[in-house]
Amino acid sequence: MGKSEEESRGKIRISSSGGGVLSGVVRFLSTALVILIIVMVAGLFVSRSEGCRSFLEGRFEQLLGTGVTIENSRVGWPYVLVLEKVKAKGLDDGDLQGFKAMEVRVSPTLRGGMKFHINRGVLTLVRQTDESWLPGAFARLGDLPLKNLAEVSHITAKLRKRHLLHISDGAIHWLGADGVPLASATGISFDMQPANVKGWRMYHYRLSVYNAVDPHVGKVHDVEREWLSSDDSDYIELHASSREMPASNRGFWEAIEQ
Repeated sequence: MGKSEEESRGKIRISSSGGGVLSGVVRFLSTALVILIIVMVAGLFVSRSEGCRSFLEGRFEQLLGTGVTIENSRVGWPYVLVLEKVKAKGLDDGDLQGFKAMEVRVSPTLRGGMKFHINRGVLTLVRQTDESWLPGAFARLGDLPLKNLAEVSHITAKLRKRHLLHISDGAIHWLGADGVPLASATGISFDMQPANVKGWRMYHYRLSVYNAVDPHVGKVHDVEREWLSSDDSDYIELHASSREMPASNRGFWEAIEQ
């Protein structure tokens, strides 16, 4: 018996077949990472294609009930879909009703919904002779100036269950059938998202308006409101501030807590 064989006796040898569970997991994760990178890189190019814009325009047309144009689409940081100069047909050629936005950012959420960030969006609602409002997709906002903040919670009750919404530097104009302004709100900042309240399903709202005009009751400036809402209570106020406003305009801004 050789010396090397004698030295090997009594020693424990550890060997690996190379096919253990851990190595299999590593290979799987590596493959998944490579596929993810390929998909993300492909998405960067696909998002800028004409086919992608046409597809997105079709989806927005279904949502708004009117033709929509998107000047440019791309993927922005941190990998969100960015739509630039979104415009619903109807804002030109004498047809004032419609919607347009300088930028719309869309990204998925962990809750299975979507997060929408609308920058410099302008919505123009026109009341018809039958008292209905166009565009139809936003008709529920038509009578909002005649109600109060609690109505905002009611209008968004279905949307908030899955989606998040952020609006920056927005504006809404309400026009009569003859094109005469009825009301307006500009410099709108709005946030809607779930609130972490133990034992309760609640939603957090924050609204600020730089300038609001109602020809019947006057103007208000720099209004801020923050509140919570649930399925049982539309409005639980957290914060309220504003410059002095006419008493006749307090109805909308001073919703009764429930």
